[in-house]
Amino acid sequence: MRRVIAYGLIVFAAGFCLGALRELALAPLFGAQAAHWIEFPLMLIAVWLIARWIFGETTEGHGPGRLAEGALAVLLLVVLESGLAILVLGLPLDVYLTSYDVRRGALFPFGLAFMALAPLLFGNRARRLP
Repeated sequence: MRRVIAYGLIVFAAGFCLGALRELALAPLFGAQAAHWIEFPLMLIAVWLIARWIFGETTEGHGPGRLAEGALAVLLLVVLESGLAILVLGLPLDVYLTSYDVRRGALFPFGLAFMALAPLLFGNRARRLP
């Protein structure tokens, strides 16, 4: 469970930092939609590196267990993200839910799917980080 919490919290922190960068630097230069498209690959790289760091050095768990850990970490991230957006920043629920609408160009659901699956990338092999 510690790995799940660490994974969820660290990915949330990375997303918070990249989101701040997106809003403060990228959106004014390129517009909101382009800023999301620029940030998205950076977030995928961050998720991959975080998953590698947390899950790559252990032989604990296997396919279904790793998928469950990824899914629980996603749940933690969504709770934190929703709480921040709705309760702290005061974003209306309908506006917040557009971040999940892929028909409107939202990338967030794809990032969540990658986050859930990323622990599987490292299988049962112990790896050393460089």
